[in-house]
Amino acid sequence: MRYGLANEDVARSQYKIQNGVLVSKCGLFVDPNNPFLCTSPDGLVGSEGLVEIKCPYTAREAKALQEFYEGNKKFGLKFKENKDVFLPTSHKFFYQIQGQLNITNRKWCDLFLWCREDSLTIRIERDETFWKSILPKLKHFYFHCLLPEILDPRVPRGMPIREPKTMPLNKDKKRNIATQKDDEKPKPIISENEKKKRSQKTIAIKP
Repeated sequence: MRYGLANEDVARSQYKIQNGVLVSKCGLFVDPNNPFLCTSPDGLVGSEGLVEIKCPYTAREAKALQEFYEGNKKFGLKFKENKDVFLPTSHKFFYQIQGQLNITNRKWCDLFLWCREDSLTIRIERDETFWKSILPKLKHFYFHCLLPEILDPRVPRGMPIREPKTMPLNKDKKRNIATQKDDEKPKPIISENEKKKRSQKTIAIKP
């Protein structure tokens, strides 16, 4: 992280020169509809774009970034038959950038990968359908996991963190579950604390 932060301004300047665009630094954007969600992009590009800068430490000595990422599968970039590089929708950077685009209400973001000898730009368009599919999960995590810990912290007291009993399902999964038999349906998630409580309960038996 230190390496990336130390080189971010240099990479931003190089992106501006390569693309001939104006990049403005910005602060924190808060989602007006979901104010618990916010983002801080690395730069605003014109009136419609963003730039997200990554300076991976592992690529610091690379001479050609595309070749480096082709040989470094752990980073998760994908390549088409014509060698064009793209960011798969399962990649953590894709999630991050979609959050940035939908919270700032911008149309596209350039993922700018930088090292001293080379750079690589991948453009990602805003995907509102993707965002709508993950928004319920973000809300669930905030209201059922993060907010309770903020209001009544357990970790500082040496207590286990709260575990949500259920997670939201998308419409397709709900539809599939509705047609399943009872013994085929997924069982609700029960935390270890809840299991202990249930095992300790006494059962009243009528004479």
